[in-house]
Amino acid sequence: MSRYRTASTPNPNSLKLTREDGSLFSVDGMIAANSLAEAQTSELASALFEIKGVTSVLAMPPFVTLSKEPHADWDT
Repeated sequence: MSRYRTASTPNPNSLKLTREDGSLFSVDGMIAANSLAEAQTSELASALFEIKGVTSVLAMPPFVTLSKEPHADWDT
């Protein structure tokens, strides 16, 4: 199982994820979804929307950026 690194972004409600080993996420091109309905074509994006508070997913092969509701806590 891959381990991930997180990095902050200019948006305090977003986190950027990369894989520690440098491997790529298995997405073809780019996935941008602002709801679970928009994420239905991507298994990865759909799974990430299962995390409480996630409001958007931007996925490209080298990274994934998740955004959350302002009151949601990344640590829970």
